[in-house]
Amino acid sequence: MKRTNTRARLAAKRRYAFTVVELLVVLSIIALAAAVLEPVLLGARRSATRTSCQTNLHQMGLAYQLYVSDWDDRYPWSISRFARVCEQCLQDYPPPQSQIPDTVTVLSVYTGGRSGVWRCPADTEPFTMRLTNGAGGTKAQTYPSCFAFAGSSYSFCGPECFGKITTTVRPSAILAEDTLRWHCDVQNPSPFTKTVNAVYADGHVRFVAFLEP
Repeated sequence: MKRTNTRARLAAKRRYAFTVVELLVVLSIIALAAAVLEPVLLGARRSATRTSCQTNLHQMGLAYQLYVSDWDDRYPWSISRFARVCEQCLQDYPPPQSQIPDTVTVLSVYTGGRSGVWRCPADTEPFTMRLTNGAGGTKAQTYPSCFAFAGSSYSFCGPECFGKITTTVRPSAILAEDTLRWHCDVQNPSPFTKTVNAVYADGHVRFVAFLEP
C-alpha cells in the first residue's frame, strides 16, 4: 500500500514538473517580451523626464514674469555662471562684471527657494568645463553634473534681455533652455543639431529642434 502511494506521488510530481525544453521556451518568450518592451519603457522614461524638465522651465518663466512685474517691466540685471567664466561672453556685459548678481540667486526669490527647479532630471552625467586660470591659459575641470558646476542645468538669456524693458524683448526670445541636449531622441545627434526644452518670453514652454548656425 505504501509503495503504491509513493508511486502515485512520484507520478504526480512528474506530471506537474517542467522539462528543460519547456523552460527554454518560457525563457525565450520572456526575453522576447523584454526586448519588445524595452524601447517602449525607455520612451516613456524619456517622456516623463522631458515633462519634468518642462515643468521646471515653466516655473522659471513665471519667475521671470514676476520679476518683470516687480521691477518696472525690466528683465533681471543678472548673469549666469556659464557666461561669467567665458571671457568672450563677458565682453557683452558692462563692467564691473564681478558685481553683477547670479541669475539663479535673483530668480530664486520668485521660485520659493526650491533648488530642484534649477536641475534637469536628465542632468546626471559628468560635465567638463574649460576654465581660465590666473596666467591667462585654460584648464579643463570635470564636475559630477552641469548643476554641480553652475547651480543650474539651464542656460539663461544674456545681454539681449539684460535689464531691458519688456517691449524691447521679442515674445519669441528664449529666456532659458537646457544647457545640453539631454532630451534629444537621436542617440548620436549631429553636433549641428540642437534639441532642447526652452521657455520663451511670452511664457510658453516647448521642445525645440533646430539647426544652430
